[in-house]
Formats: sequence, structure tokens, C-alpha cells
Amino acid sequence: MYATWAELFTITTSSYNVISDGSGNWRVELYSSGTFKANTSVAVDLHAVGGGGGGAGPINQNYGGSGGAGGKTATKKAQTLSATSYTVTVGTGGAGSVNGNASESRCVAGGNGTASSFGSLVSAAGGGGAAKSFKWGSGAGGSGGSGGGSGNCGQGQCTATGGTNGGNGTQGSKGSSYSFATLGAAGTGQGTTTRDFGETGGTLRAGGGGGGCAYGSKKTSSSSTGAAGGSGGGGAGGQWGTNGTVGTANYGGGGGGGGGSSNEADKEGSGGNGGTGIVIVRNKR
Repeated sequence: MYATWAELFTITTSSYNVISDGSGNWRVELYSSGTFKANTSVAVDLHAVGGGGGGAGPINQNYGGSGGAGGKTATKKAQTLSATSYTVTVGTGGAGSVNGNASESRCVAGGNGTASSFGSLVSAAGGGGAAKSFKWGSGAGGSGGSGGGSGNCGQGQCTATGGTNGGNGTQGSKGSSYSFATLGAAGTGQGTTTRDFGETGGTLRAGGGGGGCAYGSKKTSSSSTGAAGGSGGGGAGGQWGTNGTVGTANYGGGGGGGGGSSNEADKEGSGGNGGTGIVIVRNKR
């Protein structure tokens, strides 16, 4: 297999892995940007996952930040590579935003992930970053491959999980004394599977980030937990006073939202960064 591989292609990306799928089948996972040169004409299948969006930090202890979206996915099968070099771009994850430190003007949205592509043959957009928190509420979860969950308002535990396999995220909840607060909408997913090559047995990627908890009436970190990230690399939301988890690298996972805390001056968590994307080349199936 490897001798055949060496005859077929020359790779200049700094990080990749050649994998045998048995029965003479192979695939190459490209983890960083560079070039992929076909030394002869060859038929391949291509798959790309964009970088995940960054999570948002909350403005104060009573609001949780929302999660970023997983990167979008795209598959092109039965593509014929000519004997030339193709530019490979592996998308970067969006930056998670810092907390607002009780200042609405300091709050910003999570950064968007960037696209992954293989020449002009296939391209997958990055996931959207979570919308910024504001004085009386949480922003919307990011939209993309799988949607991000939105943060809580005035309620400790967050169940606003990130979306999975192209699904939407979950909207946060608010405590009974926070009827005036506005909950951000859950992020929307692409509505189609995010598994490699769109196949049932493919690796699941592009999970959305979970929402961060709000401090509310909860007094301990054990009772104020963030929501889980979506399966396939989504980062979990931050618990009481902690940062959201970063999305998984080369899975295009969205970053989790930051958690609120008991001290609005300086201890809210920041949003997690989105995970980098991936490009996969395999022999035509």
C-alpha cells in the first residue's frame, strides 16, 4: 500500500496520516494546510470539515455564554485528480470571546471558523461563533455544521447542549426571577449528517459547543454546571466561573460558552476556541 501511495502522490502539508481501510482501500487525513500533488491521474473521493466557531463569554454572573457551531461539512465523490498540485486549506477554529467583566461594551461575539478546501473541488465553510452576551440576556448559539447551545439566564445548571450530526443546538433556560431576561436562540445545524463522506460508518465530526451555566441562586460549582458539547468534537459549556471547553482539533467542533460566577467583577469564564477542521482524500469507492 505505502509503495503504491508514494507513487501516486506527494504531500507537503506538515501533518497528515495515511490509513489503510483494507482490501486495497486507503485514505489520507490532512490536518494542516499545504499542497497535495497527484503524480498521475487518479480517481478519488474528497471530504472537508470547516473550523468550528468560538464560544462567547457572559457579561456577569447571572448569565451564561453561548456555544459556537461546528464547522460545515462537504463531500465530493468520484473526482479525477490530474497530474498537478492542489492547494489544501484546513480551516482554523474561531476564537472564544473573553467575558464581559460586567461591562456590556466589553462583550464580543465568538469568532467564526474558517473554511477547509481541496483546490476548487470541495469546500466546507467554518462554523459561526456564538453571538455576544448582553446586559439582560445571553446571545444566540452559533450556526453551522451542528448548532451551538445558548447560555442560561439566572439558573445555575445549563442543559443547552450543542447539536450533533448536523442537528440544532438546545436553547438555555432561565430562573423564575429572571422573567425579564432574554434567552438567545439555539444555533441551527446544516440539517444533514456531519459524518465523514456522509456515510453511516464515517467518523462523526462538527459537534456544536454547549452553553455556559449562570450563577443564579446556586452557591457551589458542583450545582452550577455547563451543558455538554455535541458529539463529534463540540466543547462543553463552562461551569461556575470557568471557561468553556475548546472544540476538538481536526473535528471542527464548536467552542463551549463561558460560565457565570459569584463575582461579576472579574471571574466569569471566557468562551472556548473552536477546533480546527480537516480534509480527507481516499481512493474512489
